[in-house]
Amino acid sequence: MPVIEEKTINTQEMVVDLEKQTEGAAEIEKTTAVEEAAAKKIFVEVSSIKEDCEKVLSEAMPALKKALAALDTLNKGDIGEMKNYATPPEDLVLVMDAVLVLLEKPKTGWAEAKSIMGNPGQFIETLQKYDKDKIPAKVLKKLKKYVNDPKFEPDLIAKKSVAGKSICMFVLAMDKYAEVKKIVEPKEAKLAESMK
Repeated sequence: MPVIEEKTINTQEMVVDLEKQTEGAAEIEKTTAVEEAAAKKIFVEVSSIKEDCEKVLSEAMPALKKALAALDTLNKGDIGEMKNYATPPEDLVLVMDAVLVLLEKPKTGWAEAKSIMGNPGQFIETLQKYDKDKIPAKVLKKLKKYVNDPKFEPDLIAKKSVAGKSICMFVLAMDKYAEVKKIVEPKEAKLAESMK
């Protein structure tokens, strides 16, 4: 009866092997469940950060788009008209001083403002191509003096100059965008890290 005995030993080995495989599968299943739970947690976290970034950005983007659209309506004639003021309204000087701060000009004042408006087409292009993502902190700090002034209001400026209103909107949008960017940048960095 050695054949039956051999079959019994093979069956026992198979049962032991099957038990080991079952234990291994159970371990893999546990590991997979833990990894799946961790992945779900990361996905929820990433989604939350992404939604938060989009929410904060959605506050600044309408103002930015409106300001850029206002700049698109500027024409050389409007700038020329502004530049020709011998004694400009105080509100208009305020707006142009804010622009000089944004452009990091060493001086403010109407004479300096007139010089940057010397070539109206180039001035408009400078504003349209302004790099809103690289405004230095020191510039933003100086800019607060202007944007926090109660006279720095587009509708008030519009009574003195249509071009001045558009430029005022532009300055306000740059300030708002920079403020939002300060909030969003760390969140975007965390989002990029989480996405990895």
